Amino acid sequence: MQGEYTGKPIFKHRYLGMSEDDIRQEIDRLQGEVYQLEEMLEAYRRDNVDIHKAVADAQQQNEKLLKSLGLRVQDMHDALDYTKPLKTQMESLLKEFEVNLENLYNYENVKRQKKNVSIIVALTVINTILALSMTAMIVYLILFA
Repeated sequence: MQGEYTGKPIFKHRYLGMSEDDIRQEIDRLQGEVYQLEEMLEAYRRDNVDIHKAVADAQQQNEKLLKSLGLRVQDMHDALDYTKPLKTQMESLLKEFEVNLENLYNYENVKRQKKNVSIIVALTVINTILALSMTAMIVYLILFA
């Protein structure tokens, strides 16, 4: 029983009655089929890479077309929009109102700052007068006391 095939029965019955040369020829034939299958697989792999590249390029093209289509639809919508002049007038009025509000706010801030500066100047004058009078009193006490 040494060297006897113990694999699947399909192979056992198929190759049992064959001579050694026939078995070698069958092995060569099967190896040829395996090599052909490997070559086909490699060709499919190359084709698959090309297909993936083509799909990616088509996807990018579709995205660009979709963006341009969106822009065209927006332009058409704007062209058909009869309220657009009113919208632009409203936007310009809002901008002008914001500028006027900002100017008014800045004017109020300037008035407040002027008032604060005048208060600080008055306090500085009072402090200077007090400092001079204190200095005069100290000098008087030193000289005449």
